[in-house]
Amino acid sequence: MEKKRKRLRILYTIPNFDTAGSGKALLNIATRLSVDQFEVEVLCQHTRGIFFETVRASGVPVHVADYTHPMRPLVAGLRHCWQLSRTLKRLAPDIIHSFHYAPDYSEPLAARLAGIPWVYTKKNMNWGGASANAWRLRSWLARAIVAQNRQMLSDFFPHSKKVHLIPRGLDVEKYKPQEGSHPPPISNLITVANLAPVKNIELLLEALEMLLRVHPGLRLVVVGDDANEYGTRLRGVVHDRKLDQAVTFVGKQADPLPFLQNAAVFVLPSRKESSPVALLEAMACGVPVVATRTAGALEMMGDWPEQLIPLDDPGAMASCIQRLLDLSEKNRKSIIARQRQRIEERHAIELEVHRHVKMYRTLC
Repeated sequence: MEKKRKRLRILYTIPNFDTAGSGKALLNIATRLSVDQFEVEVLCQHTRGIFFETVRASGVPVHVADYTHPMRPLVAGLRHCWQLSRTLKRLAPDIIHSFHYAPDYSEPLAARLAGIPWVYTKKNMNWGGASANAWRLRSWLARAIVAQNRQMLSDFFPHSKKVHLIPRGLDVEKYKPQEGSHPPPISNLITVANLAPVKNIELLLEALEMLLRVHPGLRLVVVGDDANEYGTRLRGVVHDRKLDQAVTFVGKQADPLPFLQNAAVFVLPSRKESSPVALLEAMACGVPVVATRTAGALEMMGDWPEQLIPLDDPGAMASCIQRLLDLSEKNRKSIIARQRQRIEERHAIELEVHRHVKMYRTLC
């Protein structure tokens, strides 16, 4: 009689669920792993955050503990790692998978002390400078690394055999064009971002100012937490440029879907992106997209250079948006179909889950 395969216990770690992007990515995987093959739990540092209740409602067990610690002074850092390793041993996962965005190496060191294979997803394009050695140590301690785009492979892990390329996935049944819907008015532009300086929203505001000369009725909706210093700065820029009637900040939203369904063009003006899920959501929902040439956007849109623009060229952004606004209905439908096909073939959530399962089985 064939021996039944043991269920693997996966412990996902994430600092918090304040910003829903990483939390969604984690939960999308965790809730789709076969319950016959996997047991899943989550470890986070606090219960605050717009997405935490969604995680709790999913039924995935959640533990709360401070699982990272500064490694200076060294003795205190090592003591904390030893204490955390005892906690990890009590939880007894077969694999720990970290969704932490920072170059912390206290967590992987604690996992190593506990004798538990540790994996991390590289969530951003940061590496050099003061954090370079920490990233290298974090990577050395990892049993496997998930890279979200090809540029990560060449820039950060050119010779590593422990790296798995797993692009972000999306629920294509939830994010899709509305059936029987009419084209949205050309007056609606949208950007969705966790507002921080790297998102470079000023570039989009400069482009909007140019576009208003041709489309005075144009309106921009900014979805994302603007209750911070950068949000205050952006509101000042909007006021100084006399764009108050053209720009609406709607704040942090649990789900941008209703806003995407009423958008004519989605714009992502970031300086850095590793795997922008908002871009995937817009493409899946049938919204023509414009993005700067970041690693993440190139991974998703590299075949369409006409929809990618330089990082600091508001004129190029305005021209690209203008072209999409002026599309005939036939050409607009062609772009929407092309974007949707890319999502279904390369970024469906089932593909992301399958690739994770393959990696987990390789580790155990």
